[in-house]
Amino acid sequence: MRNVIFIPILLVVFALQNVQAQSWKWAVCSGFDATDQSNAVAVDGHGGIYITGWYLSNMMPFGPDTLYGAAGYKHVFLAKYDSAGNALWGIGAGGGGDAYSTSLTIDKWDNVYISGYFFAHTFVLGSDTLTNNDSTGYFASVFLAKFTPTGNCVWAKQGVGYGQGEGIAADPYG
Repeated sequence: MRNVIFIPILLVVFALQNVQAQSWKWAVCSGFDATDQSNAVAVDGHGGIYITGWYLSNMMPFGPDTLYGAAGYKHVFLAKYDSAGNALWGIGAGGGGDAYSTSLTIDKWDNVYISGYFFAHTFVLGSDTLTNNDSTGYFASVFLAKFTPTGNCVWAKQGVGYGQGEGIAADPYG
């Protein structure tokens, strides 16, 4: 019986001898005067780090870009950082109601796709204006948008009916 107990204890002691504390390379914070939330993060093939989520603050700074939103409404953001934690750019989107970006993915060409949902009657992403399927603003419409690695919106689409875009993935073929 002593041998059975001794072996697991010896394995635990040996394993603990090789444990090292991890150290942070960097951490960043953005936001201003209200609740803001990041919902997804992904890294491209060149070490660029993308985050997306929503912000309620009156302003949301990302390096050279400061996003502004209508007071009282949540707006979508997408931002890019380099591998050292420096904000390269940030873009925002919104309308006259709440909007949420819940997920993102990156294809093999480093294009970025975000998905989410919006309650606003109209929701503007880049040059595309999406219209909520529910004129009362009670139900959400799903959206999907594609961005270049430099943050330009290529297109934005919305789903049919109501719902919440909660996940997205790119296949190996882009």
